[in-house]
Amino acid sequence: NTSNLGRDRDEWQWERLDEVLVLNLVEDSGILVPRILAYDITSQNSLGFAYSIQTRAAGDSVQDHYRRRDFSLNDRHWIAGEMAELRVRLETIKFEEAGRLLANEDEEHSSAGKLPLNLSSRANISEKLSIWPFRQGTGWMHGRNRSGKSQASYQTLYGLMYGTVQNLIEYELGREHKGRESRIRRYLYIKDIINDMYTLGWFSEDIDASPGSALSYWHQSAEKTLVEKTDDPANPWRVTGFIGWDDSEALPVVLTRAPAAWLWHGFNDDKLDRDLVYYYQGDMDILPVEMPWLTTEDLAIKQRYEDVLIEKLYTPQYGANARARYLDDAYGRGRWLRRVFKFAREGLCRMLDYHRFNAFHQEWNNFMKDKNIQYKGLGIEDGSWPGLPDNGPRMYVPGIQYEPDATEHEVSEAGESKASETEKVTLEA
Repeated sequence: NTSNLGRDRDEWQWERLDEVLVLNLVEDSGILVPRILAYDITSQNSLGFAYSIQTRAAGDSVQDHYRRRDFSLNDRHWIAGEMAELRVRLETIKFEEAGRLLANEDEEHSSAGKLPLNLSSRANISEKLSIWPFRQGTGWMHGRNRSGKSQASYQTLYGLMYGTVQNLIEYELGREHKGRESRIRRYLYIKDIINDMYTLGWFSEDIDASPGSALSYWHQSAEKTLVEKTDDPANPWRVTGFIGWDDSEALPVVLTRAPAAWLWHGFNDDKLDRDLVYYYQGDMDILPVEMPWLTTEDLAIKQRYEDVLIEKLYTPQYGANARARYLDDAYGRGRWLRRVFKFAREGLCRMLDYHRFNAFHQEWNNFMKDKNIQYKGLGIEDGSWPGLPDNGPRMYVPGIQYEPDATEHEVSEAGESKASETEKVTLEA
């Protein structure tokens, strides 16, 4: 892997070690990934930069085969089962906290970070990954960057979600630029929603039978799944590898359980509303729960994925309630949690983020009304902005005065909640 060409010689040395340790960890769990044969995280070599040498997975991506219409219905059944098995294996890779999976940056690694090339066997790697807190800020940031401010580490789902949005608010308050009131107003709204979720009991320890965090494979897709044809009529295809493990993270399991809807939704984006296509960008949790355009074959694929996943992952934990728990994780509570966490984690940086937020804002208010709960938010008014739907909050407001309920919960660094005093944030116009 020579992707460091043109970069500073030493700036990205830890990226190579992170990559090596993640692939090694995933392979240890029985998941097919490129095998590490050798690496050097220093620039003291003939290439002059850090590198890793990996095996190359054979075959083509599932996406390419879909487009060429190479798969029969039985083939699609098989792929759905393999994706469910992958999800089960991923949840065996456990961590006590949530955060970024990175190598420890110390002198010991500098001397131990070299392996001789041995094409006959897998490299024997003794180093382990560590949990690093998430970066402070908004938008896409290089996940492996160790510099800059970081959040605290959290051990609970509520701690992670509340702490992340609180961090986002504090970050935005410290910036001086036009339009920050617009974002802060929405971040306070997200904070209110997380507290609503707390009131609904969505963070109860009784709900999630899997404590701690699991490896999040956020790149999982048809594009990152490689398969090849075999000569065996009984098993005409085989998985050759899963790729795209950069910026790996550990997250509470419910945040990793988005359904692999690309298996049955396929290339039906033309069936989606135009606005949804604009901000969808492959996020399975934004797709409609009900898809009336699915064919009988599509529904059979969906059923296959769910049956395998429920049998292997949910039934051992939840028994007779397994299917109901899966549906809640995939399309109910879990879907809401993942969508809110995405806003808290990434913030609002692009126009499409505002489109996505406006749609979420309307859906959440409808959800609360269906539960006969009167949402007490910030009084966000309907407004308009060029290119945005009229049913969303205003883009700019002259000022904010926010007083959350006195029963609101703060979060300690360990992720434990405790009652806080009423806070007040005022932004002058």
